[in-house]
Amino acid sequence: MKKSLHILLLLGVLVLFNSQVSAQDSKSLDIDPNPVIVTTDATPTVSSPAEVLFSDGFETYTAGQLLACQAPTLWTTWSNAACGGEDALVSSDFAYAGTNSVKVITDDDLIKKFGATAYTSGKYKISMYVYIPTGKAGYLNTLATFAGNSSAWALEVYFDATGGGRVNPGGVVPATFQWTPNTWHKVEHFVDLDNNISMFAFNNTVIHQQQYTLGASTVIPKTLDAVDFYGATANDVMYFDNFQIETISVVPVEMTSFAATQAGSKITLNWTTATEVNNRGFEVERKIAESNEWTVIGFKQGFGTTTEAKSYSFVDDISLINANAVSYRLKQIDYDGRYEYSNEILVDNIVPIEFSVAQNYPNPFNPVTSIKYQIPSEKFVTLKVFNSLGEEVRTLVNDIVKAGSHEISFNAEGLSSGVYFYILRAGQDEFVQTMKMILMK
Repeated sequence: MKKSLHILLLLGVLVLFNSQVSAQDSKSLDIDPNPVIVTTDATPTVSSPAEVLFSDGFETYTAGQLLACQAPTLWTTWSNAACGGEDALVSSDFAYAGTNSVKVITDDDLIKKFGATAYTSGKYKISMYVYIPTGKAGYLNTLATFAGNSSAWALEVYFDATGGGRVNPGGVVPATFQWTPNTWHKVEHFVDLDNNISMFAFNNTVIHQQQYTLGASTVIPKTLDAVDFYGATANDVMYFDNFQIETISVVPVEMTSFAATQAGSKITLNWTTATEVNNRGFEVERKIAESNEWTVIGFKQGFGTTTEAKSYSFVDDISLINANAVSYRLKQIDYDGRYEYSNEILVDNIVPIEFSVAQNYPNPFNPVTSIKYQIPSEKFVTLKVFNSLGEEVRTLVNDIVKAGSHEISFNAEGLSSGVYFYILRAGQDEFVQTMKMILMK
């Protein structure tokens, strides 16, 4: 397979349906800028934190000199010939952080090999920032195996001079994206060798995902060996900085908070996620106190896959329901239909902000119907029923009633069919409302 033009970031891929990534940038997190290799178990568990296997901010190198030539045990070239024509220059032209980055131009072919042998299991994130000047292009790839022209390409990413980006254009699952010149862009490649999944993210948004072993254009082994920065055309000029590879632990969506606040008849739900993977969104469900039935009351679109914290809000109007307490939960749904429920939260002691009385239900009725009303503070309340002549036929409430929503049943047995009225009075005539109902036997 011939290496391609422009900047291509390798990312093998299928839907990372059950994974989530911890974001971490070496310089921004004050990781030692000296290039470091950490010897550690390359296979994380779901509960283990991310471990940095290698990071390089290029601050300890001399600008104007070749990278692999200065650090031959950490970096090499396609021909394993540091200090030659394939080696890339450490540059102080631009830097994401600090003063240095690495500049990849025409015919440069810089390799970062991850270990003495390729990884065969585990979950990994390869990350960096890239910068391409106006009118220039770039390319990079991830290698399942690094063996010169016999290498196996897991993913290729092209940054075309026009501002368009292409991922695996010759593969089974090609993808495109847009990029801006003279700007640092975050590039991430997530590889899950255990589940044969890989994903490419650009500026915290997933661009491409597929089965890892489909490769960039041909089937590849389920291994992870190296990243290749190649100046494929005469127009290629690409800078990269804060390069890092780390192990990752994966979960679908990490919710960091879920809370509810009440203001009168409005209950506002707020929740945040630390990261999301393959998240289509959240169904919002409500359950009224003393009921076993959950009802879907809304949906909030998710952010797909992102390594940035996201916040959500949903407002539920409970003015039309009779409840002193309600519970809420979220149903997080992936794009493949898989789902998971959040913890439940309870909002109790719900206090209305105004007086109201609802139309009885059912109406017309025979012979029993229900009347709901609410009061914002404790009051003396009367609820009486009158016939069409204005004669009182029943007293349903005649007492001090606590603030909240209330419901009372009216049994019209013994009364004749016709039109009746019910009048609610609260306090010293603070609230008076009359409603009509029809008894039909």
